[in-house]
Amino acid sequence: MATNLHHHVAAAIRAARKAKGLTQEQLAAQIERTPESLSNIERGHALPSLETLMLIGSALDLQPGSFLPETGELPDRAPQAIRLEQEIAQVVSKMDTAMLQVALKQLAALAELGTKRTS
Repeated sequence: MATNLHHHVAAAIRAARKAKGLTQEQLAAQIERTPESLSNIERGHALPSLETLMLIGSALDLQPGSFLPETGELPDRAPQAIRLEQEIAQVVSKMDTAMLQVALKQLAALAELGTKRTS
């Protein structure tokens, strides 16, 4: 659980930073932390303190809670899958209703194709 939490928070911060077009160095400077400490957070090697999480949220115009899982339970997923989910969430959050409808149909088709491949 702890490792999954580290990876979830790491992926959410990394995806939000990239969506804002910031480098680790730029974000680290904005929150007055070292690039190394931000790198450790984004790689899931460390969880940010509450203060750091607040600063990151402020710098990225997000609520600090947006970096945390919605429920207390996290699925047992590979770190790469967690990162991809967070990056997809960032892309989806910028779509209008029409684009969301297209994206939903495409994702449903991909999911169906994946189900057929594994059966």
